Amino acid sequence: MAEQNIDPVLSTNAATNGYMAMLNVLPAPVYYANRALEYCFANDAYCKWLGLPSEAVTGHKIVDILGQNTLEQLQPYMNAALSGKKTSFDIYDLPYFKKEISIECCYIPDIAADGNVTGFLAFITDVTGKHQVAQQLQQRSDVLSDTLDSERTKNTRVLSDRDERYNLMISEVEDYAILSLDPNGIIQNWNKGAQKIKGYTEAEIVGKSFKLFYQPEDQQSGLPDALLATARREGRATHEGWRVRKDGSKFWGSVLITAVHDNNGTVVGYTKVTRDLTERKNAEDQLRQNARELQQQNKELEQFAYIASHDLKEPLRKILVYCRRILEPGDTPLSGKQRDFLAKVIRSGERMEGLIEDILAYSRTTMAHEFFEAVDLSLLIPEIAASFQHDGELYAVQISSDGLPVVKGIPYQLSQLFENLFSNAVKYRHPDRPLEIRITCKKTSDGHPGTTEKDKFYNITFADNGLGFDNQFSEQIFELFQRLVTKDEYEGTGLGLAICRKIMQAHRGYITASGEPGRGATFELFFPLSSV
Repeated sequence: MAEQNIDPVLSTNAATNGYMAMLNVLPAPVYYANRALEYCFANDAYCKWLGLPSEAVTGHKIVDILGQNTLEQLQPYMNAALSGKKTSFDIYDLPYFKKEISIECCYIPDIAADGNVTGFLAFITDVTGKHQVAQQLQQRSDVLSDTLDSERTKNTRVLSDRDERYNLMISEVEDYAILSLDPNGIIQNWNKGAQKIKGYTEAEIVGKSFKLFYQPEDQQSGLPDALLATARREGRATHEGWRVRKDGSKFWGSVLITAVHDNNGTVVGYTKVTRDLTERKNAEDQLRQNARELQQQNKELEQFAYIASHDLKEPLRKILVYCRRILEPGDTPLSGKQRDFLAKVIRSGERMEGLIEDILAYSRTTMAHEFFEAVDLSLLIPEIAASFQHDGELYAVQISSDGLPVVKGIPYQLSQLFENLFSNAVKYRHPDRPLEIRITCKKTSDGHPGTTEKDKFYNITFADNGLGFDNQFSEQIFELFQRLVTKDEYEGTGLGLAICRKIMQAHRGYITASGEPGRGATFELFFPLSSV
């Protein structure tokens, strides 16, 4: 079978050039290759996908561009297309890209009038990100905004054999509803994708207005005419919304309408491309609904924790008051054992009182009704530090800080954050040396699970020279009620650092910890610059 390069034909056949122009505006990568596996045409999206200029692709062999390893992966499908079979397939990890990539391909053979296959047209969809979306929603969420300019002459014009072949190839595309409209929005042609998505056969729909696909309220509001006017004025118009099929059912359509001009710049019609994104729309709606339900449930839990903790305070306060009064000198003397028992009751009550306060503080960190405001940490932190330095029993604390920024946040939560860190450092200070606390700040883009290289942070380091801890517990210390020492050794509820983490999450940041037994602990706080 003789090999054929279509470039000379394309350069002399205006109608064919029109079809190639249609393919060139498609945002999905498309190319045409001859039997010698040479690129005869590659649209802008394909060249951009490869990271190459058009002149570096068109006219070159596929193996010279993609390399032998990639060609060997694609060769069986290309051979099938060159044998006359329309071929669709998925493929992963093409060596050319040197990174994980997933694509869906469709090769449509170009069959001449004599039955010979002269090449094939390739449609490519990059679906690398769809597996992550599937994990979140267990549904496929392909967000494709597709464009296609189609040009077709009046019924009196006879298409050449090659023009007709290109028309047939486009009509085979099933994932896109591709049609052309006259200047008044009357449908002139129809492909298989349009029939699949909208339900009409070509014979049923050609010659009718494209307004049929719009809901009655959209027709009454003039949406179809407004989209044509925008395309006529700006060259193109995009829209997403509910559309109507032949059977009356609705689908969520992503539409792009492109104006087609003649040589004089006059609009002679439009191309219209529609993608059925109902699955994605339903997934997004479900995700939003889940988010609303989760937000409501969190709010109810916060209210429950707040009310329950608040209502516990009053009877506990009375218990402590009465126990303290019993210990006061009075008419009824108490034995030594009785006084010890009462003292233990009071100490337990005081611990419970502290626990209730911390539970209240923890529940308040998730309340979202407060608005963020600018908080100058260079003023806030020294003020908190002073309260610890001026404590008569803790006069040996040495605190230094520099370069502290202004961040956006909830002031009382940020105060509590640093109060907890100071309190933690004081509580676990080393008994054989004065406590030193050093607070520094720098900007960083260091990654953390859930962040990207583009994320920028204020990295505030809070380091002390206290007792420290084993690094294997660097995550455990942030968990609710987790303590590395017993309550008999050191007072506390086990909620302080959990509150710190919750506060950082509420401020769209994060906190990490590291330590060395006997040498001290370091806490690193990351505030996103995007919220500053």
